[in-house]
Amino acid sequence: MIAALTGLFDALSAFWSLKKEKLVYDMLDESESKQSNLIKEIEFNRSKKTEEATQKADFIFLQLQKEKIKYEKILSRL
Repeated sequence: MIAALTGLFDALSAFWSLKKEKLVYDMLDESESKQSNLIKEIEFNRSKKTEEATQKADFIFLQLQKEKIKYEKILSRL
């Protein structure tokens, strides 16, 4: 009986460990995708060469910096 409970506990522990790992990798993938999109937006706005577009690109760059910090925090939890 105790062996069955121990086996069940081990199985649940392994399941939650894998679930957590998948969540972390999904978060990393989402962050990488978001960073890529932000970089494309920055490049697009910089290519317009207007004051308004430059300001928008600067704002997007700040968002990119925040996303990179978030990405590094996720990596540090691995």
